[in-house]
Amino acid sequence: MQAIENWSDISGRVIDVADDPVRSGFRQVKLEVDSVEAVAGFANLLGDVAGSQITVSVRADPQTGLSPGNPVRLRVRRASPSLIISQ
Repeated sequence: MQAIENWSDISGRVIDVADDPVRSGFRQVKLEVDSVEAVAGFANLLGDVAGSQITVSVRADPQTGLSPGNPVRLRVRRASPSLIISQ
């Protein structure tokens, strides 16, 4: 199966943040997704997640403000059927 280059801009609220047990230097951020916007020139493989909860792997960076309850806007891509990763 060939990967499809895809990006989406998602907005929502952080529910939980934990270390990513698989990817060193990443955190798993559980989000309540309010909206999903297509990124021009790329497939939007996450258009159906608005109104649901998803988990995104995000590079660990204390400056991001990713704390439970905080609003968030991320550019993300579906890397596999079970992995969504932030830019």
